[in-house]
Amino acid sequence: MAKKKKSTIYQISYKNEVPATQGKNFASSSRIPSIDEIYCEKTNTNRMIRYVMGEQSIYQDEQSSDNPIIGDIVFTNGILPVQYNQVTLKKYLDTCNYNGDNPDRIPDKKVLFNVINNEFDAEKSLDQMEIQYIAVDTLMKMDAQKMVGYARALELDIDRSMYEIKHDMMIMAKNNPTAFMEEISNPIIERKQVIMDAIDERLIIENKGKRQFLWSDTKELIFTVPVGVNPVDALTEYTMNDEGTPVFSRIKRLLSGEPEKTKKTKEKVVN
Repeated sequence: MAKKKKSTIYQISYKNEVPATQGKNFASSSRIPSIDEIYCEKTNTNRMIRYVMGEQSIYQDEQSSDNPIIGDIVFTNGILPVQYNQVTLKKYLDTCNYNGDNPDRIPDKKVLFNVINNEFDAEKSLDQMEIQYIAVDTLMKMDAQKMVGYARALELDIDRSMYEIKHDMMIMAKNNPTAFMEEISNPIIERKQVIMDAIDERLIIENKGKRQFLWSDTKELIFTVPVGVNPVDALTEYTMNDEGTPVFSRIKRLLSGEPEKTKKTKEKVVN
């Protein structure tokens, strides 16, 4: 059986600055120049190339037409598939300086697109789509309270409508689904939510001047924050170790309204 001839896929190298505007990484239509000046190693000269309809060669000095019809080169949603029999177009795309994967391109010319390796990138793209589906599905099934908790722990602005919060969370899930899933499954993020709840309820108070956290009822020191780190992140990490475990246990008891034990655990002062 004859081996199936494959198309080559080219992709725009620059993405929308704000993909959230239309939920797309690329403009719906992108046009690249059909004329370029390249360095020809064979002749050791600069030569003009252009994509002209009906011509077999891309080199202007080899083209016969006196009234050339310059072909449009348009990427749709960032992609341009070129079939194996579109020889002249493929030759132009592979030779011009706008191709970031052209090893002979003039370095100071702006890169506008790259070549996609069909087999590798198709598999990679499918994997990415599956992860994105899982991330979006996870977010859609998340109840509002939990979603707001994650948003706050991820340092998103939550003083907005639920629609705006969910919108930003959705953008995170779509644009970087792997990082999104890692974040929401990270036990530190869930613990950070609890710490932030305790601060909101004023069960613990932060002395920003002294970089300390104290129990609001006893004013006992819980933790001294090292210089140069985020206070809430530092306290969260502290509660993950053996010294901080009793602190986190008490925070959860106070948040749940569970009565304190008669014999209170003495918290260790951290210098």
